[in-house]
Amino acid sequence: MMSSQSVEDRYTSAEIRRYEAIFGRHFISPGGLDSTRRFLELVQLGPESCVLDVGCGIGGSAFYIARNFGCVVDGIDLSSEMIRVARQRAKEEDLETKVQFFEGDCLTFRYPRHEYHLIYSRDVFLHIPDKRVLLAALRRNLAPAGRLLFTDYIRGHAAPS
Repeated sequence: MMSSQSVEDRYTSAEIRRYEAIFGRHFISPGGLDSTRRFLELVQLGPESCVLDVGCGIGGSAFYIARNFGCVVDGIDLSSEMIRVARQRAKEEDLETKVQFFEGDCLTFRYPRHEYHLIYSRDVFLHIPDKRVLLAALRRNLAPAGRLLFTDYIRGHAAPS
């Protein structure tokens, strides 16, 4: 579980720049673009696909998906600063018609689409203690033949959730 530090304190503009210096432009998590490419080789996506990026950060994976598969991507994150940066970058990358970013809690957010072909998430679920509630919320928004693709840290200092 995340430390007592708030999401807004943890993801300031300065911290986002620091993460990008480590993980690459548009990325705030380990593996950056290289991991994104490798993970997305596991799924079939096309221009008709709708993707939900849970914990989208500043948009790196969403941009890659939209650009390389031609599909639309909705990204959600708790951090207002990351969403602000992601929206700005979507304009810079000329992807505003393919990618939308929303600030909110993935457990309670009312998503613009109700049937995503892929729900994608990188290193986010460990921060959500109740996995049953999390998976139920995601399932409600997954298309009947949709896929859930996520990565997470396996071991930490806290008790497993």
